[in-house]
Amino acid sequence: MGLNSIGLLFFFVPGVIAFAVDFINGTIYLPPHEYGIDNPNSQDVELKSVSIPPDQISPDEVSLLVSQHSGRKVILLPGEYETQPIQSIDEFWSVERKMNVQS
Repeated sequence: MGLNSIGLLFFFVPGVIAFAVDFINGTIYLPPHEYGIDNPNSQDVELKSVSIPPDQISPDEVSLLVSQHSGRKVILLPGEYETQPIQSIDEFWSVERKMNVQS
């Protein structure tokens, strides 16, 4: 949406065309609520612990396991995710909050 707005500021006709194309294709909208966590303190978010042997930890293996357990296709792209070691699933929210504060 930001790039479309810049297009409108500098080049009116291409900007209008960009907005029209994005609205027609449905790409101007944010993903549905279930693709993110709005409130990390939410009680309706169920976390599940899955153990992976240390010698098998790789982005591809993690993507496969998360996809299997969540029922959604997950692809981990380099630079698009962060990792932090935790000792138990109970530490997840506190580590997640610390990571959000740092970014």
